[in-house]
Amino acid sequence: MQKKRDQLWIFEWINPLSSVLGSGFFQTIPQSPGIYQMLDRAGSTLYVGQSGNLKERLNSYRYVHPDSHSPRLVRLVGRVHAIQFQCTHSAVEAIRLENGLIRDLKPPFNRQYVFPEGYCYLRIHPMPDRSLDQLAGIHFEILSQQADVSSGWVFGAFRSRRHLRHILGCFQRCLASLRGPVVHQAADFLPDKRKNHFWAALTPHPDLGDPWTLLKLLLSFWSGSSMEFVLQSARSSGVHVPECPDPSQDSTEIQAGSFSKSVLTNDLVQLADFFQRGPRQLRDICQSNHLNSSYVPAEKLNDFSIIHRQSLTH
Repeated sequence: MQKKRDQLWIFEWINPLSSVLGSGFFQTIPQSPGIYQMLDRAGSTLYVGQSGNLKERLNSYRYVHPDSHSPRLVRLVGRVHAIQFQCTHSAVEAIRLENGLIRDLKPPFNRQYVFPEGYCYLRIHPMPDRSLDQLAGIHFEILSQQADVSSGWVFGAFRSRRHLRHILGCFQRCLASLRGPVVHQAADFLPDKRKNHFWAALTPHPDLGDPWTLLKLLLSFWSGSSMEFVLQSARSSGVHVPECPDPSQDSTEIQAGSFSKSVLTNDLVQLADFFQRGPRQLRDICQSNHLNSSYVPAEKLNDFSIIHRQSLTH
């Protein structure tokens, strides 16, 4: 990367912000929380940011240099023609204002929180058998935020539809393993970018209970209340969650055995990691913001997530 930067900047690079904005501009910035917008010559917003100390943050841009900063940041500084800032009463207010502007303006140099409308939800439906007396299985459905959430159990919002599909694949393989030895096909490990529906059979298990008990364990997982499904599955299958799968195995059809055990171990490890980063965090966000539902509105997820992380660091 350093070599690439040397090739891009043949002559000495001088940060243009002081000459473009004038040194007096930086002296007028207050040491208070607030948001700022970086504008190009046409007056279009290039970037929106926030800080608990506007003076310190904006002055830091005067020292951006190709040798010590990313090419993206160097390009941003090179295009800035004006900076507008607005003070707020608190850092939390600055966060909310920043996220609102990012959603509305979608600046080209902002990466996070630009498209919350792309976030998704998960709906879980029980699937009764033909007699309607017993639970035969479970139906997972990935929803857009515009979908009807009045039926079933709905959880989210989740930022990555692709990662959610991968996690649901882990669930399918785990539930299949609980029913006994399983033959894995290559398709079991290849995510389908268009797949939004997942089905899994639920059968009585000596350690996890009847299908209804198993369903309660699954709902506890997705609501962020308990990771008991992962722990019980690991104990029942005789695997240790910290173990790692064997990456050298590669086959279009894999028979039950050591590799299947390794696959299950890997799936359980990923479910445990997802639980902490997804459902558990969403549960904490709902509780701290006094939300009575099992999901967070997509347009509020970014605000709540940042504020939640900030509260943990103080």
